[in-house]
Amino acid sequence: MGDKKVEKRYVATKRIPEYCPFGSVMTLEVDSENDAPAVYGRVVGFQYEGSDEIISTIEGDGQKSKDERVFDRLMFDGFLVKHKTKKDLGKYGPCNVTEYAIMYEAEDSTKHKNTRVHGIPSPKAGRFVCLFELYMVTEIGGEVFERYLTIEKSTPPVFRFVTTDFYSSVSTIITTMLCRNECGFQMLADDSNMNRCMAKFYDSFGEKKNIIFNNTKDLLDTIISVKLVDVKPMEVAENAIAG
Repeated sequence: MGDKKVEKRYVATKRIPEYCPFGSVMTLEVDSENDAPAVYGRVVGFQYEGSDEIISTIEGDGQKSKDERVFDRLMFDGFLVKHKTKKDLGKYGPCNVTEYAIMYEAEDSTKHKNTRVHGIPSPKAGRFVCLFELYMVTEIGGEVFERYLTIEKSTPPVFRFVTTDFYSSVSTIITTMLCRNECGFQMLADDSNMNRCMAKFYDSFGEKKNIIFNNTKDLLDTIISVKLVDVKPMEVAENAIAG
């Protein structure tokens, strides 16, 4: 059974100007708190390959001349980011498209939190709850897809994440998610390949893509960094949940 849908808040990476109809905060319905893009591009325009025209999707821009549209003001003022992708045009087949978007970032993202290097307690100091961030990256057809995954562990043995047991510990976590179909991870085992699996990744605009891996090792190889972002005594963490 999949995770219940939740609403996640995103904040614009740049302060949205008053002339723009969109706010600086928006919400997305995502599969779970731990299965959501770290960034999201709110597409406001696009351009088909081979065409000189950029089509605005902002309401009201269709009745305005070029350079008077909200889209053009956003472009001139440096609020838009462009992204090349493919779109299925039905009977016309796939087409290369350049999309233009206002960028938002998850409000509670650990992306910019520093790695915790000071004040890390000894395993003998008691029980603690530690929050780790895994950053996973893969590339398909020259396009980069990424995934941020947060893992909360209580100690001991949380400190294995920073020792030679790291790979084994992470492997166990990811394998459990695969077997339980949690957080966008899923086993696709069949008679021809018992280790085949799938994981949800996101492009630079936050569009999701289910990527298939021949085995769990190939999936684990997409992890390029892990960092400890928070450490709390067990009783503090439990009180926060209770409150």
